[in-house]
Amino acid sequence: MKKVGSQKFNVLMVGNLERIVSLLIIALEDQYRLSSFGTFDMALGYLNPKSQNVLVITYDRLKRSPGFQDILQDLLQIEKVYVIVVYMHEANVTELSNIFVTSHNLWLIRYDEGYEEMLHSCRQINKEIVRDVFLQSMVASKRIPLFGEDGAISFLPVNKVGFIKRIANTSLIREADAHQDLMSFKPFHFYNRLRYPNFYQLHHAYLVNIDQLEYITNDHGLYCQMKCGSKIPVMNRFSGILQRQL
Repeated sequence: MKKVGSQKFNVLMVGNLERIVSLLIIALEDQYRLSSFGTFDMALGYLNPKSQNVLVITYDRLKRSPGFQDILQDLLQIEKVYVIVVYMHEANVTELSNIFVTSHNLWLIRYDEGYEEMLHSCRQINKEIVRDVFLQSMVASKRIPLFGEDGAISFLPVNKVGFIKRIANTSLIREADAHQDLMSFKPFHFYNRLRYPNFYQLHHAYLVNIDQLEYITNDHGLYCQMKCGSKIPVMNRFSGILQRQL
């Protein structure tokens, strides 16, 4: 299997996927060792918690499994699990639409939509998986990536960051010790998805490192007084998060 960082891909397929599997192999850029199963339930038994799991299943085979919608929703809550459902154009997949909208780990691909369209879908899947592996590696390494306007990447240790602020389509990173601001040409939601320990969104425009919090003030509303000298407002809907963490 191909490694991405320290991660491996565990590709499980269920159903008659002769055409789609060849496209997935091309899109994922390696000759993966694929495991084939007769039923959805059998494949679930071979998920590997130490790997990135890509479960490829035909819609016809998926809906034969009793309670498949609940099973699928639970499955997509598990870290390192991606599900690709392949369906024919006449299939009614509306019962999957709500799950599809709320999960970034589920893809629906039409079996008969044409080679180029299918290949494009598969490549998008590959980008999503690689992106998630990158995000996980950043959290594990305790570093925050900063993206230059030219695309260059530099890194800052997490414990050196006081807070991250939304500024249009970029992000301002306040360096705690140096008391200076660094710009990153990545949107705020990118950093919000990283889920660093001790980083919490306490305002729609701020991610705060609780370790860099000096004290809380209540001056016509809650504020976080940071060690770097900044005063961060706390929105009412996020105040419960702050109370639970202190």
